[in-house]
Amino acid sequence: MKLTRRDLVMLALLLVVVGVGGLWWFVVKPANADANATRHTLHQVETENNAIRDTIARLEPDDGAEVRRTVERLRLAKALPVSGAVPGAVVQLERLARGAAVQLSGFKTTSSTDHGAVRATELEVRVRGRFFDVDDFLFRMHRLVAVDDRDRPVVGGRLFATTSIDMTLVEEDAGDGSRLRPDDEIDAVLKVVAFSSAEDATAEVSDGGPQAQDGDDAPAPADSADDGQTQ
Repeated sequence: MKLTRRDLVMLALLLVVVGVGGLWWFVVKPANADANATRHTLHQVETENNAIRDTIARLEPDDGAEVRRTVERLRLAKALPVSGAVPGAVVQLERLARGAAVQLSGFKTTSSTDHGAVRATELEVRVRGRFFDVDDFLFRMHRLVAVDDRDRPVVGGRLFATTSIDMTLVEEDAGDGSRLRPDDEIDAVLKVVAFSSAEDATAEVSDGGPQAQDGDDAPAPADSADDGQTQ
């Protein structure tokens, strides 16, 4: 039997197809499977390596971050000191009064309430001075703790809040019948809330009495920063 040219071409094509199929089945496919297995193993190794690196990074001490956290705690501790004893608050109010040129003639504690981790101690304070100076005293007291334009706390001293103000003109200025002027002398009774951390409440119960408070521990307000105020 003689093969024609067409049969030879078809046979050659068939041999080529069989050869390519055999090459793919016996060479390419096993190599591809090995490559996939290698890639899967490499992915597992990379995942484990990243987990180990993350664990090491969390275990290593970050001195810079710890210093920043310590500074932040100390800064906020000025606004909410651990002890809520009254003398420390009185010291700060006296300093503010000297800066505003007013006189504080009396202090009285009216109540003390714990709100979670914060203790609010209400004081009744008598203030005498010019109306403008009393207003300056209130401004300085409220500016001890403020919030900047990025909603970050700016702490210069203890956190105070005023709940009520009762002002009366002194006798020599009360008879003219005119409205209140900035230079008029007034007597004011303020109800001021001094905030502190309530962490010492547990210690007071366990010790059977209040903890001692040194008035010198009260931080000084930044009076120089308030001198540029506008009334």
